[in-house]
Amino acid sequence: MKKLIFLFIGVMTANFTFPQSGTAFLEKILKNLNEINTASYSQQTTISKRFDTVPSHTFNRYFKMYANPSDTVLGARFLFSHDKDFTKYDQCYDGKYDVSFDWKDKIVIIDTLTDNSSPSLMAPFFIRVKSLIDYTIDHKDNIRITHKEFEDSARINFHFPGKTAIFSSLIPQIKRSPDKSTRYVLWINKENNLPYKLIGVNPLGKFSTACSDIKINNQKNQNFDATQKIPDDFAIKSEAEVAKKKAKTVKKQLRWEIAPYWKLKSCSGDSVALDDIKSKVILLNFTGMYCGPCHKAIPFLRNLENDYRNKNFELVSIETQEANIKEIKKFIKKNKINYKYFISNKKVKHKYNVQGVPTFFIIDKEREIKNIFIGYKKGSTDKKITSILNEMILQ
Repeated sequence: MKKLIFLFIGVMTANFTFPQSGTAFLEKILKNLNEINTASYSQQTTISKRFDTVPSHTFNRYFKMYANPSDTVLGARFLFSHDKDFTKYDQCYDGKYDVSFDWKDKIVIIDTLTDNSSPSLMAPFFIRVKSLIDYTIDHKDNIRITHKEFEDSARINFHFPGKTAIFSSLIPQIKRSPDKSTRYVLWINKENNLPYKLIGVNPLGKFSTACSDIKINNQKNQNFDATQKIPDDFAIKSEAEVAKKKAKTVKKQLRWEIAPYWKLKSCSGDSVALDDIKSKVILLNFTGMYCGPCHKAIPFLRNLENDYRNKNFELVSIETQEANIKEIKKFIKKNKINYKYFISNKKVKHKYNVQGVPTFFIIDKEREIKNIFIGYKKGSTDKKITSILNEMILQ
């Protein structure tokens, strides 16, 4: 783990560890963060799987942030765009509405935040860092902190042993994980004692967020309405409608078609092809180790394997988010997965037009795709899949 962190470290000029009560440096940074009323900056974020050296995704965004102390979720209103001149917003958040823009199809998705569950909702950079430092000061006895000085910058290492620690909003998500840990590396500009880069390594993966062209308190704080940013020619859609449209697209392309051929490897290194499976009915499940709904589906799939094992049925899961065999083996063992579990590749995902996980394909004895389900809702998805399987197996 240390090697992963040290990839981001320059030449060290001084090195010391915070004493138990010595959080004065953190408190100074926190004070500066609390004095931010408005901020604009360019941000580049790279995301990768935990053991990958090459990022799987890179995002370049331009942010405008307006502090909002009355907002207990994110603590700020914000807008971001992929265009530096802000001619096109990609997301606006005003504390009441989270509005996401699709400029290609000219639609917007509005989340009314009734349950604060928007998957795309993440606080701006300075709020996330504030949450990290705030939590660290309050729990300094349980967090290992080291601080290193450079000529123009300083670096602070945070180590959360036995915990998964996610700082995506004002309120951190801290989960006890005895066999796991989380690390963060925060870079500080010594000229203004403000952060400009945050690196994180946790059980879910790695990220690096770097900010540049930072301007603090140089504009008026806006109490804007996110819905007023929607162009007149855009259609307003719900997340459910967009998901349904995606499902229709996949079904239109693949339902009633012969299932595309694949040959994949298991964690043991064995290669298995679709043609090798002789069962009358196959449930093909594209899944991901870091997908919440996929996790929720595991108990249903385990029961399905137990109930239908001797009924000419085969359940196959294809992992789409992780390729490290060691990590997948640990995941399979921890979740007591009792069905076939293979490792995907881009070609297979493309053939099956997998746009999100979990996605389920029900395939008959002629290897024709009879039905497709995208997403998972405990209870309703179980009943739909089980009903179809019963009908097909009894035929």
